[in-house]
Amino acid sequence: GIYMKLEKREEKALLGVREQENTRTKAHRSSEIADNSTDSSAESSDIQDISDQPGLSSAYHPVVS
Repeated sequence: GIYMKLEKREEKALLGVREQENTRTKAHRSSEIADNSTDSSAESSDIQDISDQPGLSSAYHPVVS
């Protein structure tokens, strides 16, 4: 009985973390889109910066296994 309760609580915690990640990603994407519409030249230089650092994208979006 107790073990099941703990497991359920852990599941809820994991789901909460996952939802936080999703929200953060959405906010990041929408701000990128806003930047895109205001200044496209700055956006293209940002893309260049990202390609110079291959580890950046994986660090920003940790894989939840």
